[in-house]
Amino acid sequence: MSKKKKPLFLEKVADKNTSRDQIMFNLINALKKNGWKCDDETNNFQQKYLKKFKENSND
Repeated sequence: MSKKKKPLFLEKVADKNTSRDQIMFNLINALKKNGWKCDDETNNFQQKYLKKFKENSND
């Protein structure tokens, strides 16, 4: 058996210029796309981030 671990999914989550909140948001979305279920705290973070993002994009 190989000792190399295979990635569960291949999706870019961040690069060197990505904010911490954006990384968290991208990771949550990637996990949800692969069948993971999130708790209320995670869903609340996602809603707050989307609201913040929409407010900043209107400026």
